[in-house]
Amino acid sequence: MAITVTPMRARLSLVCTLLATVMSMTLAPARADEPGACEPGARAWIAVKFEGSGLSPEAARAIVRDLQVDLGWRAIELCLSAPAVARPPIATIAIATDDGRHVTLTVDAEAKAGEPEHVSRTSDFGAIPADGLELAVATTTDELLRLTWLELALRKAQAEQAAAEKAAIAIPALPAPPPVPRRALVVTTELGGAILAGFPSGTLSKVQPDAGAALRLGVADRSLGISAGALLAPAAILDFRAGRVQEWRLPLDLAARWLWEHGQLSGALEFGPTLAIVRLTGEGAVQVQSAHSLEWGGRIASTLVWGGPHARIWLAVSAEMVPQPSQVTLASPAAAGHSSWLWLASCLGISLRL
Repeated sequence: MAITVTPMRARLSLVCTLLATVMSMTLAPARADEPGACEPGARAWIAVKFEGSGLSPEAARAIVRDLQVDLGWRAIELCLSAPAVARPPIATIAIATDDGRHVTLTVDAEAKAGEPEHVSRTSDFGAIPADGLELAVATTTDELLRLTWLELALRKAQAEQAAAEKAAIAIPALPAPPPVPRRALVVTTELGGAILAGFPSGTLSKVQPDAGAALRLGVADRSLGISAGALLAPAAILDFRAGRVQEWRLPLDLAARWLWEHGQLSGALEFGPTLAIVRLTGEGAVQVQSAHSLEWGGRIASTLVWGGPHARIWLAVSAEMVPQPSQVTLASPAAAGHSSWLWLASCLGISLRL
């Protein structure tokens, strides 16, 4: 960009030069005799270099001296060469001209983010008197340096504003995961056929196996539950040496359940007390005393269930132990004994999940 300087501006520049010279002699800090020779120190500094043959050494020294005055007020050194002990320059100024009229000024400043800022300008100083050229070049260089720093400040402010706007954007909170639905109580009904066999006690010789039906009702939550059931069967035959007795027996039980499940296959382990209602009847001429009684005992069972979610095949094996079986006393002919102390049952049927 070309700069046109009027005679009025040239006279003002000459007056400014005189004032700057007086102020530099009275207020500026002491420097080395040679302009651009920096003393070691901790202050920030700017490197300056001249390129081309358009400026004499005296003119270059005058430009450096004027720039040193302007920068001195900002506690910044201007150096033609790096000080003996110094940190890197905060900027580098290159002044290039081949004819002394068209001067190219280049400023390279390091931004705090590490990205260099490069600004260059070519000015026409042909209308400037010879005695005001150095001040005009120094003033234009200082202006260009200020513009460079202003650009860096604007860039920093824009970056900080963008960061603040980005931080101010409210990040929507992720929705809370839906609560895991609690598994409802599972009610099951098992119904099937059963085969029962009793083990004799006392003077019994044998108890014949018989067929019957099994019915159970269960309630479970996850892996634990309870169940109640009954076995319905025709009267068993107790074969004494003195005669035969029919034993009608209705066992009722209440059991705790531990359940497991794997795919379509599931199972349960049950254990709990039993109460059996017993009625004894003699066959033929055999008469039985104490025909009615109750038997307390315990039951353990294992079940397997396979199939779909609602109707499945049910298989169960159970054992009922009666510590004190019913006493059987025959009035005619005279004889005595006990009913079975162990009953085994196997069931096969269907399990319905309600």
